[in-house]
Amino acid sequence: MTAEIFREQRPEVVNHFLEEYLHPQIDDGSIRVNDLFAQFDVISKAGFFYPVFLQEMDYLGHKVFGKTRNQDVVTEVNDLIEFLHTLSLRRVGDEETDLEFVKAYCRFAVVIVGKSIKLKKAIAPTAPYVRFIRNGLEKNVETVYLIGHAENENHIQQICMELSDKYDLVSGKKMLRILIVGEQKRNLHAFLAVLRAKDRQLYALPE
Repeated sequence: MTAEIFREQRPEVVNHFLEEYLHPQIDDGSIRVNDLFAQFDVISKAGFFYPVFLQEMDYLGHKVFGKTRNQDVVTEVNDLIEFLHTLSLRRVGDEETDLEFVKAYCRFAVVIVGKSIKLKKAIAPTAPYVRFIRNGLEKNVETVYLIGHAENENHIQQICMELSDKYDLVSGKKMLRILIVGEQKRNLHAFLAVLRAKDRQLYALPE
């Protein structure tokens, strides 16, 4: 993230930062560190899922823990990274990849809002998504990430409005996402909305 901030704000210092600070830290022979950076690179290039990771880390950091659960948290974060890495490599049309991550501390689901043509032809285009989010997700889901083509922004906003009794709209923004179609990668201008459950868990209590 630091490198990305430098690329936007101070591009002239990027090489210095990479060569003098970042590379010496990750080139220490640690296989785990190298693996993490490789996974982060894939997640970041996919477009959507690195912001999801950062958002979940922020939510995790705001929870009040009933007791110290350091190793449990580390294990869950590692599982989260693996989940988002797999999701980042998901191909268009793949119905097998799980889109829900419901653990002890991080509890979210990704909902992909469908093709514009289908949405335009449907009588009540947002109804299936609203119904699914209300009744089809695991009851402990605290955050819903709605992802769709930028053309579907109005539909996504409508879904958020219809769920306003249960979820708060945290943010909505246009982003560039990379889709994998067969063996090809394509850029997609997309829209991401973040919904946060009103009755979300504030405390991570010991079992």
